[in-house]
Amino acid sequence: MYRCQNWVSKLSRTFATVCIYTPRHGRLLVAYNVTENRRSIFYNTRKGTGSSCPVSTFPTLLVKFGCRQFATALSNTEKLNQMDVQNMHKDAREIFDAAVRSVYPPQMVRNAVKLSEDGTTLHIDCKEYKLHNNVYVVGFGKAVSGMARAVDDLIGQHIVSGIISIPHGSQNVFKSIEKEDLCVKDSSKIKVYEGAENNLPDENAHSAAMAIEHLVQNLRVDDILLVLISGGGSALLPSPIPPLTLQDELEMTRVVSRSGGTIQDLNVLRQNLESLKGGGLAQKAKPASVISLILSDVIEDKLDIISSGPTTPLLSSPRQCIQILERLKIKDKVPATVKEALEQKASQKKSLEERSPYQHNIQSFEAQWDYVQNLIIGSNSIATHAASRVAADKGYVPVILTNTLQGEAKEAAAMFSELAKYAILSFGDISPNQGKSSLCETEVGLTKRGVSKMDLKRIEESADKAYNSQAGLCIVCGGETTVNVKGKGKGGRNQEMALTFAIEFSKTLAEDKGGVLKKFHVEFLSAGTDGQDGPTDAAGAIVNKYFIPAVISSKLDPNDFLKNNDSYTLFKSVGDSNYLIQCGLTGTNVMDIQIILIKSFS
Repeated sequence: MYRCQNWVSKLSRTFATVCIYTPRHGRLLVAYNVTENRRSIFYNTRKGTGSSCPVSTFPTLLVKFGCRQFATALSNTEKLNQMDVQNMHKDAREIFDAAVRSVYPPQMVRNAVKLSEDGTTLHIDCKEYKLHNNVYVVGFGKAVSGMARAVDDLIGQHIVSGIISIPHGSQNVFKSIEKEDLCVKDSSKIKVYEGAENNLPDENAHSAAMAIEHLVQNLRVDDILLVLISGGGSALLPSPIPPLTLQDELEMTRVVSRSGGTIQDLNVLRQNLESLKGGGLAQKAKPASVISLILSDVIEDKLDIISSGPTTPLLSSPRQCIQILERLKIKDKVPATVKEALEQKASQKKSLEERSPYQHNIQSFEAQWDYVQNLIIGSNSIATHAASRVAADKGYVPVILTNTLQGEAKEAAAMFSELAKYAILSFGDISPNQGKSSLCETEVGLTKRGVSKMDLKRIEESADKAYNSQAGLCIVCGGETTVNVKGKGKGGRNQEMALTFAIEFSKTLAEDKGGVLKKFHVEFLSAGTDGQDGPTDAAGAIVNKYFIPAVISSKLDPNDFLKNNDSYTLFKSVGDSNYLIQCGLTGTNVMDIQIILIKSFS
């Protein structure tokens, strides 16, 4: 939308058109020429005669009328637009970085855990615990190192011993980027194990799990067990019940993941096949008081799913596990020992009712678990709200779509492509003749994809607000998707989602006969808050309308890379790789963040 600040009056801020006033030469009115699909300038003089001219000759007209400043601004539009594109790319990255910072583990612990002035009482969510050199610490997960450091700094003098299991190489990475507050001190009584390379259970993680099991089995009634849990904890606490082996569990994990199984599916299986999952850790620690501080990495923050619920009651059954294998059509693909163990447990009727008698007696349940306190101290919701605040600070109109995004990454990307189109068509400067029918069609498509009409209404209202305030729109989303791996390439769910979005939105732009969508710029970002997307060194990727043309100019076919699940290789091959988000391990993990930035350059 072009305007000269010297000429525009407050009266020009109308809903559908922009009026430009001059005190000497009458009125100039900017409007769309719908027939020719180009912007034309209509103007009237004081004599009442009217005329028009195409925008290309408008700067000459303005010079004739005496406004050289506005004519110069028009000739520099392309330069300004390119600058806006670069700024939007930068904004998307900075909004994501702010979301990650908002769930920084040491700060989350400090927010939740308070120590009395005399240093003898621990206050956690309205509960008090007396300290007298009686604290034991265990932990497992990608964010646990920073959590353990914060606990050690706060009550280290009361810690007897501790064990944490964290991802392979974490400590060296944190030290290399000068994040010492994410590293346990050498003098700490908390021992650090590193394992689960590439996010898969391994012998090192298994050794850590066995050490943790040994520690908690010897606790007394006056002891306090502080359990630190975060995303990635399941892979870092493998404890298969014999005759199952670690190799059996590793193969099961690979089969489920490659077949499109969710992290919830995996965790339900682990609850029923491992000794420390499904409440096993808390039960082994009894009669000590158990306090779990949790950074959630699952949809809806379900305690029994986070790291497979080591300190929560078992709410699943072997029969449910068999149903998962049948649904994914992998019952004959998992190791035979897995299938046999589940079928044996199911036949023995070790179901939810038998293994969890508290379901029939609530008072009995409360009595059995009153020694356990589970507290979520960080979540995806905190991260998306932080992203929303920073987006607003940068001048965008933010709207949080959901914190429960799930499903296949490609399907989610196609939905986001349609959502970007819907948001653009909802901007107020789109002529009804140009966008109304397309808007309705897009709305129908989105509802079929599961987007509620209420959410679409919120997007529409936010787009309208962005238009009226001459701002950009920022759509924020959170959750965790899956990838049904069929190729042999390298990538992750976030990079696959970004690549699919780029492909789908390029098709949408190609079908834009009226040129409406081309007047807007869109940036799409999808990244994991832990800094690692699949077995790669990238957290995710950020794309815009220039990505696919860059791929094609490099004589590459984006669809070939997508079919081979090789998104990482493609992103590394294009340009200066500024499409990849390579922030290194962040020390936290609250699932993924998606950001869509939309701004009109007209």
